[in-house]
Amino acid sequence: MFCCCFVSIQLAIRPVPVDVYREAMTDARTHYDVFRIFLPLQMTDAEIDTMLWSQDAVSDLLTIISRGSGGAMPHFTPGIHPALPPVPAATALVSAPTALIPTRERLIGDFNDADVMMSDGPVCRLCHRIEGGAAVVAGGSSSSLATSHGQLQAESWHHRPRRRRHKPDGAGQRSTRRCKRRRKALAANIRKCRANQNQRRCRTLRNRYKRLRQACKRDSENRSIIPGGAAGLPDPHRPPNRRLPPDPEADASDKAASDNEMTNLYLFLLRCGKPVPQVVRVREILARGDEEYFPSCVLRYRCRRDAGCCQHEFQVAKVHSQDHRVHYQNLTMKTFTVENDTECGCVQIVTPVEKPCPHPFVFDMDSQSCRCRDASFKRSCKRILRGEKELLPSDIRCIREDKCRALNICSYGNFDMTSYQCPKKPDTFISSGDAKRVEKGRHRG
Repeated sequence: MFCCCFVSIQLAIRPVPVDVYREAMTDARTHYDVFRIFLPLQMTDAEIDTMLWSQDAVSDLLTIISRGSGGAMPHFTPGIHPALPPVPAATALVSAPTALIPTRERLIGDFNDADVMMSDGPVCRLCHRIEGGAAVVAGGSSSSLATSHGQLQAESWHHRPRRRRHKPDGAGQRSTRRCKRRRKALAANIRKCRANQNQRRCRTLRNRYKRLRQACKRDSENRSIIPGGAAGLPDPHRPPNRRLPPDPEADASDKAASDNEMTNLYLFLLRCGKPVPQVVRVREILARGDEEYFPSCVLRYRCRRDAGCCQHEFQVAKVHSQDHRVHYQNLTMKTFTVENDTECGCVQIVTPVEKPCPHPFVFDMDSQSCRCRDASFKRSCKRILRGEKELLPSDIRCIREDKCRALNICSYGNFDMTSYQCPKKPDTFISSGDAKRVEKGRHRG
């Protein structure tokens, strides 16, 4: 049973000072280049401004800018986006997000923001101001909102924005006078700031004055073109002060730039450079099926097909590798060498020339290595891999001339290109099977 509790929060909450709120949110707006990686690139500037200035984004934005961008952003890439210092003005606001509600009510008219988004429950999008300093109280995990149009029920969170009424004739002149008053007030604050030698405050006010001047200039240009403004006749079918229609060419160029940025980001994340870890049993590496090892598995890194993304005519391959010595224990402590790929890259696909393997081995396409031809040569293959039997002179000549493949599945190490045979078992190593045979011989004696 869904239940909501409707309680109004009065203005008894101590509001955050207006100047602190303005400075913190202005600094948050200047971090737009860093925040845009978290926002959908298809959003317009107006929607981005609404999100950055809305109450539900205040807590997250202020938390990030109060700590600085270094390490606080999950997808922050130091190589692309430089680290930004923390904003001291935002620190005071992070601990009291509820106090932002009455303060923001006093600033709605200044920032021309009529969309309020509350984050205490499901997203609520309204096109009118909050009544009585805003009221949001959760009943369980949901919330209710007291607005100028009555209580907003929990079942109707997603509302279509209410269409604004047509402004009467002369609204353009009042908007112009309002711009002049704001610019005059900002200019006075800048003069006071210069007298107090507060460089940070002056820089914030200058940026705000510049944005206000550009906004007023755009409004005046639009009013001089669209009917119903200061220089035209009233149009009952169109509200005055509407912005010029979007430029298709400019929108196309902006979308192309956003798409290129997203493509570069994906290529950076999917670049081929890090090998993939792979767990392999020691028994498979040493080819000793009748022995037990501790630890029984080892971790090695390989430039596999899923280690990165390459174009169609390229494939993932290792660029650098290094040998890593692994300790294992049987009857005695021993070590063996495992080759780890340290860096991967995209190399052009070249049709390989299949080299034959020496007799009695054949090349296996799946494992890309030599294997015994069939069961009839199993004993001979084992003796060659253990170093107990040499290859045929014709096969040695073929390997020396690089016309045949060298064996890469030797039992006790890598194939020796000097003697052209697999290394023999070390004398100090005694397997469990040999130990049992030695013990039986002692009892017989």
